[in-house]
Amino acid sequence: MKAATANVLDKIDRLLREVVVSAVAAPYTSFRNQAVAVPRLDYRPLRDVNERWPAYVPALAEELKPGRGYCDITIDEVDEAIRGLASPHVVIRRHAVCILGERRLGATVARRVLPLLGQTVSQDPDAIVRRLALLSLLWWRKDSQRWTQTAMA
Repeated sequence: MKAATANVLDKIDRLLREVVVSAVAAPYTSFRNQAVAVPRLDYRPLRDVNERWPAYVPALAEELKPGRGYCDITIDEVDEAIRGLASPHVVIRRHAVCILGERRLGATVARRVLPLLGQTVSQDPDAIVRRLALLSLLWWRKDSQRWTQTAMA
């Protein structure tokens, strides 16, 4: 899938906007979950499109908006999602806060992620990222009480 995205970006000027947007967004959606060999989460292609082809950003934001179905991540991909929280690109931060709201990632991940989600709730410049971070905290249920109470105060 990563190679396919790179191939699309190499031909971006010759492809329809919808094709580019679908190909770039696919590794971050539930489409990725169906792959035979699931590629690791990697925000670099999304970052590259944000920086090199900003005209695609609104369509990507629409394709990757909450409710469209995000990819499931493994414990090994948490570091990349955490890096996504610090991205200058709002579409990456929105995605990262959503996929970090998965309780199935376990208690070890919770200890790392919950304080970061709490910080995001109070400090991210984008109101939607802040709201999504709060929702992700709530998905962690009891584990997140400390941070949700602080965020809601």
